[in-house]
Amino acid sequence: MPFPFSVSYTKRLKAVITDDNLQQVLDYIQKTIVENKGDNVLIQDNTVSYGGTTGAVRGSLFGMVDGGMFSLVTIDRGTTLYYKVVMRRNSILSIILATIFAMGTLCTTGFSQSWLFSLVAFIFISCGNAMISWFMHEDFGFQIVSNIDRLIGFKDEVSNIDKKHDSDSEKLKSWF
Repeated sequence: MPFPFSVSYTKRLKAVITDDNLQQVLDYIQKTIVENKGDNVLIQDNTVSYGGTTGAVRGSLFGMVDGGMFSLVTIDRGTTLYYKVVMRRNSILSIILATIFAMGTLCTTGFSQSWLFSLVAFIFISCGNAMISWFMHEDFGFQIVSNIDRLIGFKDEVSNIDKKHDSDSEKLKSWF
């Protein structure tokens, strides 16, 4: 599917995914999708796919999405999470509503330039709505990657600095 109907993201994992922990990672992705009201969640091979939502369309992460999939792909001795979101229904609905809105304005005002303005304004609002959804899904993919890294046990430099800072403050507390 082309761009406005589907969007893909790739995020590189810092943790090493092996055959031993692969099922744990896939189960975590499935659990996270279900917690965020994703529907029809299936695990097949290295892929977790979903379709639609169990929640209300408005305010739900998966409300404007027809479906999607998370795939774990091994590239250059590392694992990358490939995340694809399909928003065909939302894109088509926005185009139809923009056309209806423009035709309604055209019928009420005649052939002035206001119908073109209303078409552009409604498409602008619809595109803004789609962009917000794209950013939310990109953030969702980033959260899943960082939580998988923590789940598998990858420690980064920031967490080591925080532990050192905590141990220094504990020494200070005991001194008082």
